[in-house]
Amino acid sequence: MEAYSPGELATLAQRPVRILVIDDNVQEQQLLKMKLEALGAAMIQVRHGRLGIMTAQKADPDLVILDLATPDMQGLEVLRHLKAVKRTSSIPVICIASSRDENQRLRALRLNADWYLPKPFRFSEMLARLRYHAQEIAARTTLKSNMSYDGLRKNIMRASVDTLSDVQDIRKALHGLKGYVGADDYYLNNKLEICFRNLMRIESRLKDFREWTTRRKTQTTATPLVMRSHTAPPSDGPVPGKPGTPRPGESDDGTQGGSADFG
Repeated sequence: MEAYSPGELATLAQRPVRILVIDDNVQEQQLLKMKLEALGAAMIQVRHGRLGIMTAQKADPDLVILDLATPDMQGLEVLRHLKAVKRTSSIPVICIASSRDENQRLRALRLNADWYLPKPFRFSEMLARLRYHAQEIAARTTLKSNMSYDGLRKNIMRASVDTLSDVQDIRKALHGLKGYVGADDYYLNNKLEICFRNLMRIESRLKDFREWTTRRKTQTTATPLVMRSHTAPPSDGPVPGKPGTPRPGESDDGTQGGSADFG
């Protein structure tokens, strides 16, 4: 049995970790509540899939533990909703399932589940993943609070370049796959064409973004800082409160002088 220290997750994340548990098994919920709260997690527990989806959108948890045997709707459908909605798509989801069906595991991973644990499992298996996500939370928090504008811009640019490279790798893989698809297979050819169109759109947006950030950087470095002198407003007489102020075209000693250029 793997040992763990009280408040470990909160220490790793540098704050309490908000975890939403969607599970209709009361005993399992109580057991998870006892273990996770001892680790420094703030628990939210619901028993139904639809309520879990709504709770995830409102409470914005750091992590979701989803039992795929939800009573009101299929657990995979709950997972699909969580990953399809923009507000919850980035929340990590750990799926637990009574079945050791390999097809179900593959379907869950295909729907972007972050982890899949078939029952029975040791809590240490889940804990290893929870530690990873706690460290990710701390890293994101530090990045947001400490990164300067220039560092943030470089990080975004680096991420866009990496994503563009990944897109190009996917394009190569799809071209290779297209060679195995027969010309008469309308369904697969149609799916491949949709994939290619989506990749082209992503590539175009990433390239536009890189060009825009490059132009911004060039404009920022090329534009010099011009110091302008403050020009006094024209006046027909002395400024109130400042006796002896010369009129335009008159020098300090009262004599007429040449016209002055201001800033």
